[in-house]
Amino acid sequence: MRHFLAGLLCLLLAPFATGDVTIDGLEGDTRAVVEAYLGTDVPACDAPWRRVQRRFADADRRVREALDALGYFHAEIEAALARDDACWNLRVRINAGARAVVSAVDVQVLGALLADPARDALVFSRLPEAGQPFVPETYERHKRTLLDRVVEAGYLDAQMTTAVVEVEASAARVAWVLDSGVRYRFGPVSTEQTVLNDALFRRYLTVEEGQDYSREALLETYRRLLGSDYYRRVAVEPAVTERADGVVPIHVVAEAANKWSVLGGAGFATDTGPRLRGRVQARYLGEHGHRTSFDSLLSPVQGYVSASYRWPYGDPSHQWYSLESKLGYDDTDSANSDTLTVGLHRSQRLGRRWTQTVSLDYLVEDFDVSAEEGRAQLLLFGHNLTYTSSIEARRPRRGRMLSLDVKVGAEALLSDNDVAQVRLGAKQILPLPWDARLILRGQLGYSWQDAFAELPPTLRFFAGGDNSVRGYALDELGPEDAAGDNRGGSRLAVGSVEFDVPVRENWSAALFADTGSAWDDSAEFSSSVGVGVRWYSPLGPIRLDLAHPLDDDAQLVRLHLSIGPDI
Repeated sequence: MRHFLAGLLCLLLAPFATGDVTIDGLEGDTRAVVEAYLGTDVPACDAPWRRVQRRFADADRRVREALDALGYFHAEIEAALARDDACWNLRVRINAGARAVVSAVDVQVLGALLADPARDALVFSRLPEAGQPFVPETYERHKRTLLDRVVEAGYLDAQMTTAVVEVEASAARVAWVLDSGVRYRFGPVSTEQTVLNDALFRRYLTVEEGQDYSREALLETYRRLLGSDYYRRVAVEPAVTERADGVVPIHVVAEAANKWSVLGGAGFATDTGPRLRGRVQARYLGEHGHRTSFDSLLSPVQGYVSASYRWPYGDPSHQWYSLESKLGYDDTDSANSDTLTVGLHRSQRLGRRWTQTVSLDYLVEDFDVSAEEGRAQLLLFGHNLTYTSSIEARRPRRGRMLSLDVKVGAEALLSDNDVAQVRLGAKQILPLPWDARLILRGQLGYSWQDAFAELPPTLRFFAGGDNSVRGYALDELGPEDAAGDNRGGSRLAVGSVEFDVPVRENWSAALFADTGSAWDDSAEFSSSVGVGVRWYSPLGPIRLDLAHPLDDDAQLVRLHLSIGPDI
């Protein structure tokens, strides 16, 4: 019975059996490339013999093409097609020989590029290196890339008049002659837009008539206009087909964005409970680039409503003034306060990563913290410096944030207290194997003041909460008065280490340890450890953590839920 079933299985599978292609002399990736060139559509064993012969009539040529593509130009190839009663077989014996390597790269430059100070960077910085394997596809890519770089630098008529590869034995000598022609300049720059006056609009442009043509300048203009938020669609078009006498006209078209935007949403965090957030913004008011916005956040614990009026100065894409006003409230277990802040801010971007803000704010705050009640009125001179670097992704693999915030007030300058405060914050995301991440976070703070009892809660330091030391309630940690109430401190130190590893698409698990303290005279650090899960939703990361406080015997674990980007 067993033999009968085996025979029956052979009969059933016979129509699906195919011949065998055997390659001798090659291994690994080289063998895989040759197999790909030979193709995978092989005839069945019972296919007509003439069909099999036609299928592999050019086997030698295909193998030769595959090996040439890899730089084996002197390979010895022997292909033999045979057939017996059972099936057919193709055996290819290959002696690939030595692979060609680049022996020299000679580039001769003609035209205006010859006198360009950037010539070496454009032409000679990324050529094939001597000693590297010579692969025709890579060679062609180097040639195209070189020509593209030269064209993007303004040599729009550049061409490779000679491109020769001489192969002797296993040495490949590359010889190119690059004729750049003239370097073009930007011609008249015409604009088409309706939001800003022409003088202000042109301050966004990084292309000017008479300037050397550069694709990077065109891209920078595009980025600046789109990043201004005045426009929803931007086109910066060089009229290349109309170039003449070394000049290229430029046409800039910017389509206005909707004047008004309205955003709203609801959320929840364990620090604040349920919360509502809203924002109304006028992207432009008049032709001088002014704009205004109104923001609000409402929750049982913290909230505010604010208004901002902003206008550009200097470089409008990097520098602006703003008038700010804010009404806020805090109602935590440690302090209650109501605040009014009005101020003038001057902000500017320093490069692509840094933002600097100099401010003058007048703060009025009614507060009740510990056994201290009062009203603080402070004129605060401020300076903030922030660095942000992060990959645009729901779950960035690396990133960094640094912030330095300084505030100074004096009784001699309309304040009822002498105060100076420094806050430093940092966060770092580091990539680890298996797509894991290490997330480091830290905060430091120090205050000097004449009368601490008159200092409002917004200028005191507290620790604990979703974004501080997990395992403890919001602002729970700090020095206590004689009655055991947290009165806040003049110094702060908080640190966190988190290990995050993906468990499935858009989900990851985390292990973390936090520690921190707010104090006056001597620090008493409170620490916690915990686990968590993260869901990288379309609206942003949602974090759920269970933290065990190591210095609170009454609390086994505390649940923390927070929403927001990692950086």
